[in-house]
Amino acid sequence: MDISEKDGALAFASKRLTYRPFNPNDLPALSELVSDWRVVRQLGSWPWPPDPEFTKSRCEPYEGDGFVWAILRDDVLVGSIGITGGNLGYMLVPSAWGHGYATEAAEHALSHAFSSTDLDEITADAWVDNAGSQHVLAKLGFRRGKILISRARARKTHVPRYRFVLSRDRWECLRTPAQSTIARLPPGESRPMKFLDLAKIYIRSGAGGGGCVSFRREKYIEYGGPDGGDGGRGGDVVAEAVDGLNTLIDFRYQQHFFAKNGQPGMGKQRTGKDGNDIVLRVPVGTEILDEDEETVLADLTEVGQRVMLATGGNGGFGNLHFKTSTNQAPRRANPGQPGVERTLWLRLKLIADAGLLGLPNAGKSTFLAATSNARPKIADYPFTTLHPNLGVVGVDDAEFVMADIPGLIAGAHEGRGIGDRFLGHVERCAVLLHLIDATSETIAEDYQTIIDELDAYGGDLADKPRITALNKIDALSDEERAEARVELETVAGPVLMMSGVSREGLIEVLRTVRSKIEDDRLRRRHAEDEAEPWRP
Repeated sequence: MDISEKDGALAFASKRLTYRPFNPNDLPALSELVSDWRVVRQLGSWPWPPDPEFTKSRCEPYEGDGFVWAILRDDVLVGSIGITGGNLGYMLVPSAWGHGYATEAAEHALSHAFSSTDLDEITADAWVDNAGSQHVLAKLGFRRGKILISRARARKTHVPRYRFVLSRDRWECLRTPAQSTIARLPPGESRPMKFLDLAKIYIRSGAGGGGCVSFRREKYIEYGGPDGGDGGRGGDVVAEAVDGLNTLIDFRYQQHFFAKNGQPGMGKQRTGKDGNDIVLRVPVGTEILDEDEETVLADLTEVGQRVMLATGGNGGFGNLHFKTSTNQAPRRANPGQPGVERTLWLRLKLIADAGLLGLPNAGKSTFLAATSNARPKIADYPFTTLHPNLGVVGVDDAEFVMADIPGLIAGAHEGRGIGDRFLGHVERCAVLLHLIDATSETIAEDYQTIIDELDAYGGDLADKPRITALNKIDALSDEERAEARVELETVAGPVLMMSGVSREGLIEVLRTVRSKIEDDRLRRRHAEDEAEPWRP
């Protein structure tokens, strides 16, 4: 989307449409193009037919949190779109329906709103019987909410509408960095998943149902008596480690998890139904922390491992439970036990066999891309990696998982740079591979910087087996290689030489890393696992 200054106001242009500030003088022309007001596709809260005074106050490209644009196709006015008061609204002439113009215009409007305003969310309304507008909002990432019933000026009557909501976080998650609009992916291809390793959740187990006070009174039945049933048990909240997840992003958009309450008991000795449990599916390697964010309640390190987070309340006894020989008509029942309400933190520590350490731009992502099928972002500037990446590395008929974390700098434990918040993802590794940039003029200082940050982080991380490798040797001559190796070995001990670009020394480094990993953590590749060559 190209943005330029035109007549003192922002003008937008895409491949198919052009946008300019909406002018009240456009209203007559637009009204003539719309053949049937009763079926006009409209979203948002601004009226149709448009009110000149309403539009006049919002004809500027941006005033406060509102703007309205005119939509032109081949310099012909075909509609308008705007975001006023945090509400998205648009209208198109019938001749422009079905061409995807509504989606394209809404993408530009949302992109401009989220980048130019401080709105946390944008709402939009669509008629219940308008499947077209609902489809557009779903493509844009809106979530459908409650039903509203109010008088609609477009239809001169009270019409139910769906309220759709799009948050800033969800919009940014759905977009790709290379585009200013929502990504259009081929069918069957998933959107890039945003990485999140810390989430706060609020849980509550279900309360038990109350017991029932009831007596059997039926005609022609000789014996009556108490027949009140017990209440049902409340639902539990359980966490389960599942395969196929490596992020906690799902808990960014839903933080509250409340289990169902048990149903009360009923007469005729009927017990209430138990409340349904809630199962939180988390990635393997997730730690569950108490509200203080320090006390570890559970550590899910295996697929299928489950832990009870909140137990549902027991159901109350009905009066049938209290019947005795001396109290044959009890008129009491117990209430159900209340549920448990807790605030918890989920912290993900990725499960990997080997971890990569180093300063920014030490070549960690290049090494991971050269030795596995992982495709991390690679560029010639620091802090290219902003979140951990995992890759499966194979050598000598054995496979293991390697983790690449963002680079550390001096003072990372104090929060400088990205900090040391990602070091937890290599705590579970059996061995650490420390990469040093051979082209640096301070090789020994670079090595000591990482060691100091590991010591400041604490725990067992500094005591883990560590392999030191001098990377980017393809950029050095033989004499420079020898000098760099001697300089590093004086502070680090034995040093391996490698290059992720030219792949020189990669096999030797991988074999050294593999030798530090226990056999029970390796996955063997058998001959029958390899695909046979195709034959006619």
